[in-house]
Amino acid sequence: VSAVEAKILKFNGSTSGSVLSTEIDSNNDQSKAGLTSGGGKSTLGAFTFQSLTEYAVAGAATCPNGQSGTALSLVSGSGHTVIRFSTGDLLFSRPKSATLCFDPTLVRFFLTSGESEVVGGTGKYTNATGSIQLIGGIAQRLFITPSSSGNRTFNTTTTEFLGTVVLP
Repeated sequence: VSAVEAKILKFNGSTSGSVLSTEIDSNNDQSKAGLTSGGGKSTLGAFTFQSLTEYAVAGAATCPNGQSGTALSLVSGSGHTVIRFSTGDLLFSRPKSATLCFDPTLVRFFLTSGESEVVGGTGKYTNATGSIQLIGGIAQRLFITPSSSGNRTFNTTTTEFLGTVVLP
């Protein structure tokens, strides 16, 4: 499909939901992947989503609120997202990179950067491509259960994003 025939759609919006630890550990570091579920509003309409991602400690950092914290980076290849629009059409994306900063004084995670690629879908989004830039987000830890095989957590989350979806 030539660039002239392709249709480029703006995909900007926000999400809110929750993150729950899973038993999946893609890199065997005892840190479990999180399953994020929620809903959102966007320039393409309202949607629900599920996303599976795993993060690893990257070192000390200064969080966006100026407090000392810990940086966490997306484990390469660990991310997958399914977005479901009210029409029933699905849009698939795969996180390419993301960085969080955990502030232990507020027990809060700040999304400091993130980028995903659109990798297809169903219905209207079959063979779609594109990119999504995460421009900010906050997750508040509700509880943690320490475990010898990795901590189990439950968090709230909100995120804002800018992107494009290219339809063939």
